[in-house]
Amino acid sequence: DKSYFDDVAFIGDSVSLMLKYYALKGVLGDADFFTQASYSLTNALNQPLNASNSTHPSYQGERMYAEDAVAACGAKKVYIMLGMNDINYGVDYAVRSYKTFVEKIKAKSPDVEIIIQSMTPMRNSSNVLSKNLNNEKIREYNKKLEALCRAEGWYFVDVQSIMWEEDGSLGVTQELFESFDGEAVMTEEDGGSEA
Repeated sequence: DKSYFDDVAFIGDSVSLMLKYYALKGVLGDADFFTQASYSLTNALNQPLNASNSTHPSYQGERMYAEDAVAACGAKKVYIMLGMNDINYGVDYAVRSYKTFVEKIKAKSPDVEIIIQSMTPMRNSSNVLSKNLNNEKIREYNKKLEALCRAEGWYFVDVQSIMWEEDGSLGVTQELFESFDGEAVMTEEDGGSEA
């Protein structure tokens, strides 16, 4: 039932930004998207709204902090996928930042349901793999994030495990990856998964 998403807000970086294509196809009801390329917990917690390189999301044309956007749209459920741009500073730093970020959201919207999505794996051929940003660190981050969710009473959605290849990398074929043009999103009618 697509109406499930009518009171949902998605918060995230470029990975979640791609979900907007599903919304454009009508698969995600009237969900709100507070997603930006390069958005991070670090930006969300430390970057001024008026910074020239601000990555804060917008709601109804106004740039605002995510916690204010969630409150303004009246979301009852918030799906969050962040961390890819934070684990370079350390897994523990990113997990602590997540806790602070969600606390800010809950301070403005105390009754909102929090659903944390695990970080997706990376392709082994990614040009951003590093000592601190790699699939091993992502697995460590996701385990600690899941433990935080249990401790705080938040929901945790494990999206990583369905995306792992045997070698531990992102299971996306090169052809699909290179051909994605924004129209490759599959709806139920096309054989895609039911939302």
